[in-house]
Order: sequence, then C-alpha cells, then structure tokens
Amino acid sequence: SDDSSSEGPPQRTKSPDQRIEEEILTLQSELRTYHRHAAYDSALDTANQLLEKTSSHFGKLHPATASACNNVGLMHKLLGNYAEAREAYHESLRVYGEVCGKDHASYAAALSNLGMLERGRVLESEAREG
Repeated sequence: SDDSSSEGPPQRTKSPDQRIEEEILTLQSELRTYHRHAAYDSALDTANQLLEKTSSHFGKLHPATASACNNVGLMHKLLGNYAEAREAYHESLRVYGEVCGKDHASYAAALSNLGMLERGRVLESEAREG
C-alpha cells in the first residue's frame, strides 16, 4: 500500500507576525461581509477589533491603522453615531496626512468621507426644519 498521500510537505510554523497579519486579513474579510449584509453592529465590533490589532501590530502611524479608523468611522456613520464617526474620520485623516501626505489618494478619500458625513448631517437638519 502507498502511504505517501498522508505525508504532505513539511509544515512550517508561522511566525507571530504572520499569525497576526492573517488575523487582520480575516477581520477585514468579516468586516466586508457584515457591511455587505448591513449587519452594522457586528461590523462595528469587527472594525474596533481590527483597529486594536492594527494599532498594536503596526503602530498608530501606519496606513493599515488609518484604514481601520476609517472603517470604524463608516460603521458609526451607518449606525447614526455621527460624533463617533467624525472622531474616527478625523483620526484617519490625521494618520493618513502624517504617513502618506496630504496629496495621497487615501487622504483624499478620508477627507471625502468626512465631507460626506457633514453634508449628510446638513441635509438631515434641513429636512427636519423643512
């Protein structure tokens, strides 16, 4: 009998960095799924976990951390938590500005998100006063 099928390539153990980066990728994937299915409470929990992991792994001044801040802002916005959304968007902008520069596409996207948040709030208040 041929037992060679049970022997795969030798399993390399993953470094702690590889494990954390895989966890980050998994969280990003979960976040996209929750967002797509409009499960914003779960998405916010996941976005906060992602922010915690990127901050501790890459540091506060890193594009992945800025992106995670942006995700937290988006989920807060979708849940109607506008003050928290603004705070997260501002943090994302600050980090992107320092890490990528203010002429970078990521900075522009974060600025646009903040602008859309403010625009939405203005339109909402005008509709209420209407």
